[in-house]
Amino acid sequence: MNECYKSKFVLKDISCATFFRNLDEKSPAALTKNSSEDEIEINVDNITPVVFHESVEFVRACSDLGSRKKKSASSKSASKKARTS
Repeated sequence: MNECYKSKFVLKDISCATFFRNLDEKSPAALTKNSSEDEIEINVDNITPVVFHESVEFVRACSDLGSRKKKSASSKSASKKARTS
């Protein structure tokens, strides 16, 4: 897997399990399970648009991407307050 993707989308085990459980419940045609190799393949074309959007939001919230956005937004408001004072 490309190192760029690995660094952007790292989920903890519990988050990863929740992600797959939600995807399996809401869009089961998107998953192909291979239990002999302990693999799950995701067919993105079979994910409904609503479930895809929910999944993206979930990954952002669980990964560093979500926390970076929150930090940068709060730091922007702090610097704006400092400039106006």
